Amino acid sequence: MALGWQDVQAEALRRIRDREWPPGALIPAEADLARELGCARATVNRALQALAEEGWIERRRRAGSRVALTPERRAQVSIPLIRQEIAARGMTPAHRVLTHGPRDMDPAMRRDLGLSPSAPTWFTRTLYLADGDPHAHEARWVNL
Repeated sequence: MALGWQDVQAEALRRIRDREWPPGALIPAEADLARELGCARATVNRALQALAEEGWIERRRRAGSRVALTPERRAQVSIPLIRQEIAARGMTPAHRVLTHGPRDMDPAMRRDLGLSPSAPTWFTRTLYLADGDPHAHEARWVNL
C-alpha cells in the first residue's frame, strides 16, 4: 500500500523531533525523499507544504527546505472571542478597562518577544462581564 501525504508528514516530523534533521538542517530533496519512502514526489511535496504551514520547516524556491530554527507551535485549542462566548450563552456581554497605557515590559518578556530594552510597549487590563457579573480577566501587552 502506497504512503499518503499524512504518512510522509508524520515520518518527516518524527525525524525533526528526533533531531535526525536538527534545526537549520537542509531537508533532502523531494525526489530523494520520494525514492526513499516509495511514494510520488507530489506526495512528499504535499507533506512538506503542510509542515511549512505548521511552522516546522521553511521552504525556499531553488534553495530547498530547511528545518525551522525555532519551529512555531500553533495553538491546539480554540480561543473564542470573549464577547462572542458570553453572547453564545445567552448573556449580555460588557467590559471594563481597568488599566490602559504605556508601561515598561518585564525584561524576560521583552526577550521572549525579541524586543529591545527601549522599544515602547502598551499594557491593557480588561474585566469582561456576563449579565453584569465578572466572567474573564484579560491582561494584554502590545509592542508599539
